[in-house]
Amino acid sequence: MDYSKKTLISALYGKYEGKPILVIGGGPSALTDMARIPKDYPACVVTANEHGYKQDRFKVDYSVSVDFTYNTGHILMRQHLAQFNATTIARWTWADYRLPDWNYGGDSGLTAILVADMLGGWPVLAVGFDRFVGDRKYFWQPPPKDPGSAYRGPRLHHDNQRVEMEKVKSKLQNSCVRPLSGPLTKVWPAWDGNVAGLPPYVPVETRRPPAVAVKVRTIKQAYLHPTDPIPSGVTISVSELEAKKLETTKCAVRV
Repeated sequence: MDYSKKTLISALYGKYEGKPILVIGGGPSALTDMARIPKDYPACVVTANEHGYKQDRFKVDYSVSVDFTYNTGHILMRQHLAQFNATTIARWTWADYRLPDWNYGGDSGLTAILVADMLGGWPVLAVGFDRFVGDRKYFWQPPPKDPGSAYRGPRLHHDNQRVEMEKVKSKLQNSCVRPLSGPLTKVWPAWDGNVAGLPPYVPVETRRPPAVAVKVRTIKQAYLHPTDPIPSGVTISVSELEAKKLETTKCAVRV
């Protein structure tokens, strides 16, 4: 892996200033809701994990993941996403664009909404966010043989679901998130297709300043996460806080 080509999410801050960004989750409502969005409307498409690659209406630009392994854990997420030629955004060092100083514990879908806001999306349209309510977990799965048996069962009112959505809402002040359906409409207004009715755009840099990137060279194997080692002798972009951590532990020096 060429770590020198990896960079921080800061490099993408505001890339789509004031333009619509579509975020695709895996919920069963995704295909129906995507059909309501004109094909030429989103300036950028972000998917949670691989879900966006399971549809052919929109071309995916970025894949966001918080998972280190895929499904049962026998496959690394970077290997799983590689089959789609995905440009990845994640907290891990293998990501094309890394989310530094990680302090948010939500899932890949909610994190993808946060990323779309960082990119400057206005509005950020969210589809497929059913929060695991219904007979299927993902829209690309076949319907169950027994329609009456829910795949996971309703989880909307579970504490972890409420906490996750409220946590994202608190981080997205002065943003313009517009889910098309589902539980997220209890947190943000539903998108009605009325572009003229959107609130005035608030520049992303006034809402969410980017992390400053610092290049360091490792002098021995280092870790930004216990399961994600950085080999000795490589150059990688890190945040200021991460650089200080690596310097304090004498694992890296600035270059």
